[in-house]
Formats: sequence, structure tokens, C-alpha cells
Amino acid sequence: MKHPRTNHTGISRFGSLGTAFIAPRTLWKALLALLALGLSTLGLGPARLSAQDFGFGPADATEASQAASGSAVGAAGTGPALTISGTATIQGNLFVGEPEALWDQSLGDLVYPKLTLEARGSKVETYLAFNLRPSYLETASSRILDEAWVRLFAGPLTLDGGFMKVTWGKADSQGSLDVLNPLDYTDFTVTDSKERKIAQPMIRLSWNIGDFTKLEGIGVIGFQGNQYDLSGRWQPDQLGSLVAISTQSSQTAEQILNILSAALQADRGLDHSQGGLRFTTTTGSVDWGIQYFYGYLPNPAAKIVLAGTFPTLYPVLQSLAYNRYHQAGLDAATVLGGFNLRFEGAANITEDTSGDDPAVYNPHLAFSLGFDRDVVAGINLNVQYNGTYRLMDDKVGTTPFDIEAGTKAFTDRLTTRISQNLFQDTLKWECTILWGIQDKDYLIIPKISWAIGDGEIFAQGGIFGGDSAGLVGQYDKNDYLTLGMKYTF
Repeated sequence: MKHPRTNHTGISRFGSLGTAFIAPRTLWKALLALLALGLSTLGLGPARLSAQDFGFGPADATEASQAASGSAVGAAGTGPALTISGTATIQGNLFVGEPEALWDQSLGDLVYPKLTLEARGSKVETYLAFNLRPSYLETASSRILDEAWVRLFAGPLTLDGGFMKVTWGKADSQGSLDVLNPLDYTDFTVTDSKERKIAQPMIRLSWNIGDFTKLEGIGVIGFQGNQYDLSGRWQPDQLGSLVAISTQSSQTAEQILNILSAALQADRGLDHSQGGLRFTTTTGSVDWGIQYFYGYLPNPAAKIVLAGTFPTLYPVLQSLAYNRYHQAGLDAATVLGGFNLRFEGAANITEDTSGDDPAVYNPHLAFSLGFDRDVVAGINLNVQYNGTYRLMDDKVGTTPFDIEAGTKAFTDRLTTRISQNLFQDTLKWECTILWGIQDKDYLIIPKISWAIGDGEIFAQGGIFGGDSAGLVGQYDKNDYLTLGMKYTF
């Protein structure tokens, strides 16, 4: 039976599926430097940071606003506004197949405090967000900093930089064009898309050409892949195919895990940097955009070779690497007949243009179609259909140890969410269903929440099922119930 643990890193869903380690000293140096830059630019010095200078109000994140109550300090003519907001959450997870694990959770597993600090001036703003979960303070200091950036305004130009979470594309969540931030899959009880994103060091320059037209260029310093659980409850079953190599070769399971852990750390070297351009505008009633991105696929590829002497040959995991690729994409959104419609399409071209390199993923096409609409009695329906199609599929498996051998050329997933607010928005229920059509698996996430002033009581469940080889079906024994309460300030 799999058990939770604190060691997380990144691992591909090989054939279809890291936490960057930043030394605490380096992390805090960077954080303090960024804070000093932002506050000094705003004209705020240490003497200004007294209790009387702090206010409560809405904090505007990189791409999405975070609701908060209260007011900000700094009326017109008195200087920049400095705002504090955040949440304090206490919750526990009960796993149906392992109820005794509830009592094994420490205080650090139950408490989720988050703090945001924002300072605004006429031409600049600074934003800092922290995850102050006790378990992060003890074992994962690199996870404490959620976002930290400075934004400067110069007429039609906007320049911002720091550790950022940036969304590209029109899809409701995790669309084909949203490629700038890796995702954290170490805990499937976390379902918020923005919370899953891992902030990356970026520099972005935006040019507002007109009221509805913008050109955006962005550079990502270095690279970090998606984060997966290596040996805990949420470890992908696909990891077993690599660890199983140890039973056939001279490599031990520990050696293979060490290779994975060492290879999947974030690389902040400039030679691993990424970048892209995005243009968005409005034509008639259609918002549309095009983009280009050059970077790395977020899931690693394993290179396995035969070692030994004939006739005694055995497979050896030689390396684990991320594939460079080019993406060209487009998206559009409009309203038609009361439906909010969204579309994304992308071509992802790797270096394996012939399709026969066993250690490089084939080029593939990706798309996302979605809509949302209020149907009746305040009930909202949101549907998104995602898919990918692998090119040159006939070349897959023609060479030994092809990382895509045995996988489907076409994969798709349908996500449906239905929700309703009741009693003047104090009671909300929703149900999200993820259906892997080709994988023949599913995940059902019901949730109910009750708002009491600035507080909230909530319950959420997760029901996994279907084919055990599917992306979510493999977690069939991890059905869970989450109970918690949250205070927003």
C-alpha cells in the first residue's frame, strides 16, 4: 500500500504522463532584493512599515484577482497603497481506503496559511505571495514563495519580472496554450488550477497597441518540469516501469530513483531559458490571439539502452531529459446564443521530425474546445474538451525502448463542471467530472461550501475509477473526503 511522504520531485507519465530546489539562503536573498526594489521604487522605506501603514483590500495577482475584504492604505496624494490579504485554512483529508492515515497527519498537514503583500504606486506595483504551511517551513523552503514580482508602467508599455504565474490562452483551465508554468501533481486533492501552477522566474514586456490589442513578449529564465510524487500515495504507476529495470539489470531501484531525483531539478542556466510571443485582439464580437513559444515539454523522456555482453544483455536507464519544442498556436472566444465559447489549437514540434527517435517525443497537435452558460435557477454549466494527436504514429516502436511505445496516438479528456449559488451566495455546491475517453477512466469531485461572513466551511470529495492504466484511474484506491474551514482577510 502506498503511503504519504514528504519527498516530491518530477516524473513523466512515460509513454503518455520537479520541485526545483532553491537553497533557503538563495531564496530569501532573492526575495528581499525583490521586495527592496519594489518598495524603494514606490518610495516606501522601512520606517513606513508600521502597523498603521497596513491596510486590507483586494490583491491583484498576476492574471487573476484574489478577493479580500477591507481597504488599502494610501489615499490620493498621501503616497502609495500597501495592502495585506490572505487566507487561513484548516482542513483534513480522509482517504476511504486508508482511514487510519487521518490520524497520521501532523499539524503541518492540516494548516494552510497564505499571505499576500501588495504595494501600488502611480507607475509601479509590487506583489508578494507566501505559502506559510508549517510542513513547507520544515522540509520544503522553496515552496514558501508562491509569487513575487515587480511591474512598471510606461505609457502603453508594461514591464514586469520576478517569480510569476502567467496564463496564456482562452481555455478555462490547463489549455493547450497555457505553457509557461509547470504544474504540481504531487497532491490530487488540490484541484485549483492556479494553485497547481509553480511560479517561474520571468521577464515580460507588454505593448498595449489599442484598447483591445496587445503584443506580449516573455522570457522564462531556465526550466522546471511538472512535479510528480516519486514514492508516495500519488506516485504515478508509470514510474514502476522504470524502477522495474532494476530487476533486470545491475542498477538498483535506489540508483534509478537517484537518477530521477537528480535529473529533474530545475535548471536556471540561461542555456535552458525559454521564451515566446503572444498577440491578442478583438475583431467584431470575437476575441482571438496567436502565439509562438520555444521551450521544453514539461514531462521528461527516458533514454534506455542495452548494456552487458551478448547474449547477456539488460536494459539500463542511461539518462532522463526534457525535449525542446516549438509551439505555434491560436485561440478564440466569443458569445453566441447565450453560450460563452472558447477554442484553442496548437502544433507542438519536437526535434524528432522523423518520428523514430526512441528518446524524443513525436510532434503532436493539441486542441481545447469549451463553453459555459447559466442554464436555469442560477445553475452554471462549464464544459471543456481537450485532446492531443501524435504525428507519425506509424514510426513509434520501430526502435527498442521507444518512450511512446504502447500508447495511444489520440488521447482526449472531457471536463464538466456544474455549480449553483444559493441563499444570496452564502451556500455553493458544485460537481466536477473528468472523463478520460480514450483512457476509459474518470474522476468525480463534488464540493459544497457555506460562507459565514469572512469565513467558510467546506467539504470536498474525490472519486477515482475506470481503467487502472488511465491517468486518473490508476488512483482508484485514493478516494478521499476533505473537511475544512477557511478565513479570508
